Amino acid sequence: MIESQTHHQAMVQSLRQRYSTARQSGDADILQALFREAVYLGVQPELLDPVVDAKDLAASTAGS
Repeated sequence: MIESQTHHQAMVQSLRQRYSTARQSGDADILQALFREAVYLGVQPELLDPVVDAKDLAASTAGS
């Protein structure tokens, strides 16, 4: 069980690092691929970038 948790944490950390690099470079194709990879691996995409910009949140809720 501990090994499984450690493996999951390592996957999330790897995805976060690659997501951060792709976001800094502005590469939308890589960002999309990382989200797909996260879903495939059973990792919630929200874990890739837990910081939500208030303007993004407001914009996403304004249309609903």
